Amino acid sequence: MARTTALKALVCGCLLLCVFTSPAWADPTAAQMLSFKPSQDVHITTPTADELATCEVQAVKNAKGNKIGWLLLDAKKQPLRGFIDSNGDNKIDIWSYYKDGVEVYREVDSNFNGRPDQFRWLNSAGMKWGISTKEDGKIDVWRMISSEEVAQEIFLALSARDLARLEALFISESDMRALKMPAAEIDRIGKQQKQAAAKFQAVLAKIPGLDIKAKFLRVEAIGPTCIPSESFGGEQDVIKTGSRAILFETAGPKKAEEWIQSGEMIQVGLAWRLIEGPDLQNGNNPQAAANQDNLKMRPFLEKLAKLDDDGRNINPNDKDGIRKYNIERADLIEKILPVDETKNSESWTKQIIDNLSAAAQTEHAPSLQRLKQWHEDLERKLPGTSLAAYAVFRELSAIYGPQLNNPKLAPKEFAKIQEEWHEKLAKFVQTYSTADDTPDALRQLAMNAEFNGKDEEAKRWNEHIVKHFATHHSAEGAKGALNRLNLVGNQLELSGPQLGSGENFNITKLKGKLVAVYYWASNVDVCERDFDTFRRLQKDYGAKGFELVCVSLDDKAEDATKFLQRNKVQSIHLFQAAKDGVGISSPFAVQYGINGLPTLFLVGRDGKVINRSLQVGELEPELKKAL
Repeated sequence: MARTTALKALVCGCLLLCVFTSPAWADPTAAQMLSFKPSQDVHITTPTADELATCEVQAVKNAKGNKIGWLLLDAKKQPLRGFIDSNGDNKIDIWSYYKDGVEVYREVDSNFNGRPDQFRWLNSAGMKWGISTKEDGKIDVWRMISSEEVAQEIFLALSARDLARLEALFISESDMRALKMPAAEIDRIGKQQKQAAAKFQAVLAKIPGLDIKAKFLRVEAIGPTCIPSESFGGEQDVIKTGSRAILFETAGPKKAEEWIQSGEMIQVGLAWRLIEGPDLQNGNNPQAAANQDNLKMRPFLEKLAKLDDDGRNINPNDKDGIRKYNIERADLIEKILPVDETKNSESWTKQIIDNLSAAAQTEHAPSLQRLKQWHEDLERKLPGTSLAAYAVFRELSAIYGPQLNNPKLAPKEFAKIQEEWHEKLAKFVQTYSTADDTPDALRQLAMNAEFNGKDEEAKRWNEHIVKHFATHHSAEGAKGALNRLNLVGNQLELSGPQLGSGENFNITKLKGKLVAVYYWASNVDVCERDFDTFRRLQKDYGAKGFELVCVSLDDKAEDATKFLQRNKVQSIHLFQAAKDGVGISSPFAVQYGINGLPTLFLVGRDGKVINRSLQVGELEPELKKAL
C-alpha cells in the first residue's frame, strides 16, 4: 500500500452531484471514490493501481437500514475513504479520508449546497479545524488549531507567497472582545497586524530560498504563559505564548537550514491566534538573518524591533505612552524609507500613516498636521492612487473619529460634525471611486444617511456598493440593508435554527399573529430593559395575538443563553453562529444588513412588515393600532 501526500485539488461540487446523487443511489466504483482528493495538505493512504482491484465499496446504512453513503475498504478491510449523506437529501456532505485505517481528515458541506466549507484534521494528522467562508477551498477562519500548527501554517503561507493564508491566523476584533480586552489593547494589536504584510514581504526578500520547494523541519517548543488581567487593563486573564522559532530547509542547489519567528500568539477557546506577522529578528539564528539585511537598514530595523518589543508593555490606558510610541515609530520608519532596497516603500508608507493616525487620535495636533502633509504629498506625487486614498481616508478617520465618539458633545454639535463627516466621505468616494477604502466609505455614507432618516439616499449608496464592488466584504451587508430598507409592506422572510435545540423555525408558522422581531445581543445594555418591557406587553397583549421572536446576534450561543437565564421572556429565540465567529456577521444579521442593536421589526397578521425601525418604547402604540 503506497502512502501519498494528497494533491491540492478542490473537490468539484458538480462532479459530486453527478456521481453520488443518482435517483437509484447506485454504488460508485472504487476508482470513482479514489478520484476525489482532499483540497488541503494531508497524508492519507492510497492504494496502488495493482491494489485497486482488491478494494471493496461497502454501503453505509443508518439505524433504520437506509443507505446514507459508502465506505471504501482495502484488502485488509481497513477503510480508505468514506462518503456520507448526513441529512437525507441524497447528496454527499461529508468526505472522510484515512491513513492506516484511521480517519485523519474530513471535509464537510455544512450548508448542504454541494461545496465543502469545513476542513478537519483528526487523530494523527492533528487538531486543525478550518472554515472556508467563500467555499473556495481556502481557509479564512480557524475554529481549532494548536500553536505548533499555527507555526506550520505560517511557514506554508510564506513558502507559497500567500498572505491571505497568514491573515487567516490573526486574532480578530471579535476574539479580543470575547476576551474582554480593553479598547486600547485591541487597537494596538490591530495596528501590529497592519504591519504584518510588510514583515511578510521583508522575510521573503531576505531568504530567496523560502519558496514552495522549501522543507519544513520543526518548530521549537515553548510553554504558554498566563497574563493577569490587571497588568493590561482587561477583565480576564489571557493565555499567551511567545514567538515560536521555526526551522526549515531552503530550496535550490545550495540547501541550508534557516530560522524564522512566528510572532506572538493568544489562545481563544480551542484555537491559537496570531497577533503579529512573522520575522527574522530575535531568531534562534540571528546572525544568519542579520547577514542578509541591507547593511544600511540593519540599525534601523534593530531599533524598530526593540521599539515594538517595548511597545507591547505600554498600558492601554496610557494615552501619552501610546502617542509617544506611535510618533517614535513613524519617525524611525521615515528614516528607513530612503535606505530600503527591498522595494517595500508602499508598506512602510502605510505604516507611517497608521502610526500618525493613531497618534493624532490621542488629540495630538502635530501628528495630525504630519498626517495631512503625507496625504498632500501623496496626492501631488501619486494622484488618484490607492496609496493616496489610504492617507486621505485615515486622515478623515483621525479627524472625525474622536469627535463622533465624544459623549460630551451637544446634539447640535454632534449633528454638525456628522454632516461634515458625511460631506468629506462623499467627496472621498467621488475622488477615489475605485480605491481599496472606497467600499468602506460608501458603507459609512449609507449608514449615516439611514441614521438621519434619509432612506432613499441610503439605498443609493448601498446600490452603488452592490453594483461596483460585488466581491468586497461589504457587499453582502449592503444587499441586506437594501432588503431591510424595502421591507415595509412586504413579507418578512425569516427562518433558521432555534437557540438551544437547533430546531428549524420559519416565521410563516406565526401567520395570523402580530409579531415583534427583535435583533439583540447580551452585551448591549438597553436589552435588559427592553426584555422587561416585552414581559409587560406579553401580559397585556399576548391573549390578543401578540408574539415575540428574539434573534440573538451574540458571538457565542452560550452568551445569549446566560443572559436569558437572568432575563427570562416568553419568545421564540433564534441563533446561528457566524462562520467568522462575529455575531453581527451571522446569516441572520447579513440577511437584512443589521448594523445597529437593538433593531425591531413589527410584522402584521398577514406576514407583511408594518414597521422596520421601531424603538421598544414605541411598540405599545403600534400594537394598539394594529390590534
